[in-house]
Amino acid sequence: MPPGGMFYSPEFGIHGVAFFHPEEGHGAGGVGHRSLYFDGVDGSLLGSREPWTGTAADLFVQAQFPLHSGRILGLPGRILISAMGLVVAMLSVTGVYIWWKKCKARLRKASAATRNTLAGAAR
Repeated sequence: MPPGGMFYSPEFGIHGVAFFHPEEGHGAGGVGHRSLYFDGVDGSLLGSREPWTGTAADLFVQAQFPLHSGRILGLPGRILISAMGLVVAMLSVTGVYIWWKKCKARLRKASAATRNTLAGAAR
């Protein structure tokens, strides 16, 4: 894979190289690109970042963005995530509507009970 981008961070004194093809958006299913980090003074390798590697906790954290953005399944995943967003919105609206109808029914029932009590007291 070719070097797709390089940077230098004067604050930390490191150089970084990310490896990806230009057409790869976020790379590796949305978890980022393979990267190498070098010391800014002597050029020694300081560390690397490999997507989809590490402990179970690392993999769990790496999978959050691809899962929640739908990138992990490509276009079908994005469509699914969009549909789920619409479902959540519809559930919210219907929940408020049902609550409002129940509230009105309770008020009508309380009003009828009050009228019956007053009518019984007037006799």
